[in-house]
Amino acid sequence: LVTLFHAINFQMGDGASAFHLTNVIVHGACALLVLALGRVLGLGASTAAIAALFFALHPLNTEVGAYVSSRSESLAAVGVLACITLYLRWRQTGSQKAYLFALAGLALSLLAKAVAVVAPVVLLALEACRRRRLPGTSELLRIAPFAMLSGIYLLVVSSEASKALGSPVRSLDVQAWTQAKALLYYLYLAMMPMHLSVEHRFSVSASPSEAVVAVAFATLVSLAVTLPRLLSRRALAAASGGLLLLAPASIVPLNVL
Repeated sequence: LVTLFHAINFQMGDGASAFHLTNVIVHGACALLVLALGRVLGLGASTAAIAALFFALHPLNTEVGAYVSSRSESLAAVGVLACITLYLRWRQTGSQKAYLFALAGLALSLLAKAVAVVAPVVLLALEACRRRRLPGTSELLRIAPFAMLSGIYLLVVSSEASKALGSPVRSLDVQAWTQAKALLYYLYLAMMPMHLSVEHRFSVSASPSEAVVAVAFATLVSLAVTLPRLLSRRALAAASGGLLLLAPASIVPLNVL
């Protein structure tokens, strides 16, 4: 899907402009889906609109428009947001069309980037937050087709995945220490979006004894303990969903840090 979009942009000509414009349009589609998701989650029209505008216009997301070769992330986000929104719409209305389009959204997102495989787990988390208990048999059956779709995708790309996991660019423990810093770093950038770049000056951490790693882990543990007590069910669902969607790129060591 990403290659197809790049090929279309190339045929449009006009140098880099067509590529950047397409990125902005895809990001705009994500923002509209954030608005729709907010409404489905029960937010008022003005609150959902503010959330969507915050997502659309936050300075951190200038990277989305500028980093043309990472369009895969935005295209996957369109599919995942559509999948989640339409699934919740189906849960509210019983519309079979919404359910089928939710499956189509997941399929399109998988054609863009592998991180979308966790979408069924996000749906499970939403079900758990909605009912304040672990998902039962009925919830598991509802989400089974989405899990099967992700499973088929993983089966198709298993040879490539085994290369990434079998000979990682850095060990998994080093990846863990480094990613602990990354989560806090992006929380900081969300509040203070300065010195933005498509490739941040970010270093590998080889040990948990490094002061910055220890502080990062302590802060993350503190947030994990306190936030569930402070957040509403909707906010907790959104936070857990966001962390789950970050999980693949956080766990699997990638060439670009």
